[in-house]
Parts: sequence; structure tokens; C-alpha cells
Amino acid sequence: MRPLSLKRLVVLLLGLLLMVQTAGCFDYELELELTKTGHGGATVQLSLPEQVASQYHVGSLDTLIWPVPQRSRQVVEGRLVVKERNTFDNLDDLAARRVLFHVKEIGTGLVGMGDYTYRVTVRLEMAEGDLPDRQVQPGFELEKRSPQALPDDPAQRRARELRARGLAGHHLTVAIKFPGTVSLARPLVVGASEVPAESQQGGSRVAWKVPLSVLVNENVRDTLTFSADFKGFMVFRAYEQKDAISHHPDAFEEALGRGESLPGGRVQFYRQQQQQNQKQQELNKQQEQLQKQ
Repeated sequence: MRPLSLKRLVVLLLGLLLMVQTAGCFDYELELELTKTGHGGATVQLSLPEQVASQYHVGSLDTLIWPVPQRSRQVVEGRLVVKERNTFDNLDDLAARRVLFHVKEIGTGLVGMGDYTYRVTVRLEMAEGDLPDRQVQPGFELEKRSPQALPDDPAQRRARELRARGLAGHHLTVAIKFPGTVSLARPLVVGASEVPAESQQGGSRVAWKVPLSVLVNENVRDTLTFSADFKGFMVFRAYEQKDAISHHPDAFEEALGRGESLPGGRVQFYRQQQQQNQKQQELNKQQEQLQKQ
């Protein structure tokens, strides 16, 4: 069983299109939860037919790396559900593969009174090595985006409709839970498709439910950008700090995520790595000298 990355998931989706009439398809969910104290949590969940999971050797998810997540795996009504969840003291501490979360304070209310305004952005990389979201940044540029025109060819339109029927009811969902109330949630625009954000739980949660047919019909390979503003209050690590962003894991965090014991901490870890690299360079030089003799 191998960990399932989002890139493998996209490949899996394309393969499932060939047998969607008999095998069904998957649902993928990613959620970020924020609190007033700056603490929070991230959850990733995948559900797919047990038979398909066995065929593609689906083991666990590998998105959340640090803090080390709790992972679960169970079969529910013939579908394998794999899940990982972690909690963090500050968003800056969160290390995850292929996804970045960013929270930024953009307004302080009237004369510093009342609710503050924050912008939350989620950037989800659909396939490593491909172009980002055409360098589109959250803000006015995102708000100006509009869907492209549908293809004029009747055959292409019919193909889109058939794929939508075959993948009906299955989604890639991205959700954010705020310590406040959403004031603006921008739709996700992908090719000729527009996916609106749904306000839930009295405005304290927004979710984009992207139909799998949209990912296939638009041949999505670019990074997907989800963006919403909320009014409320939350604190960051430092007093003057105005934003926080997660990051991709470095070598030290990857080692911690694998469960390696690193008593010397980050400094000792990289010192040992540097020593190993120096030894390897010396060995390479000795081999080169031997080959010249």
C-alpha cells in the first residue's frame, strides 16, 4: 500500500473514467479550521470504492506532514474512507504537501473598533511540475475572472454532458471554517465552469464543492485558488504580525513525519546532513582520482 498524493489521485480519476459506469468514483475533502486564538486544524479525507482502492493499492494520504497527523482507514458500505487530521498552535507551523493556506488581515474596522476583516486563501496544486494558476493572485484579479465560452462543437458539448452524468454526485471539496462570519466568498473559475462558494453554519464556514466532471471537462492541471474574506477576530503568533501562511515541509519536518527520532532538533539535523554531504563529496573526489590513475 502506497500513500496517495493528489497527483496520483488525478491520474486515478482519469483511469476511472474508463470504467465509471461500473466502479463509481471518489470524493476528496480538504478543510481548514481557524479559531480566535490562532490555533486550528486541517483535515483531508478521501472516499472511493473499496475495489478500486485495492486495484490501485491505495494506502494512506500523504498531504499533512507536520504536526504529525492522526490517520484512520475504514470501509463504509463498500467504500474505503481514508482520513488524516492534525492540529496546530499557529498556521505558520503547518507543513503540508501540495497545498498552502494563507490568512491575512486586510481591515481593522472603523477607527480600530468592531470586527476586523481577514482574507483566507487556499492554493491547491493539482499536479506537481505544472504551471500555477496562470499567476492569478487572489483579490481583484480573481474577482474579474469569468468563465470561458463553452465549445461550439455539438460533439464536444455532448461529451461534456456524458462525463457530467457519469461523475454526478462526486466532488472535490475545499472548506474553511472561520472565527467570524464570511463577508465575501469568491467563486472558483475553471475554464468554462464556475463553482460558487456555499455559505454554511450561519456564515462561519464556506465550502466549494467542485464536481469531478469539472476537473475532467476542463482538464485541470493548474493550481486551484480558493479565496474568501471574513469579519471577526483572530490573533497571530507575534503582536505586530498581520498574516500567517503554511508551508511545504522541509527535510527536517519530513523526517519527523516519518517518525524518526531527532533529539538534537533542527540545528543538529542539518549539521549531520552537512557532514554527510561533505563525506560524500570527499568520496566522489577520491573515486575521480582513482579513475584518472
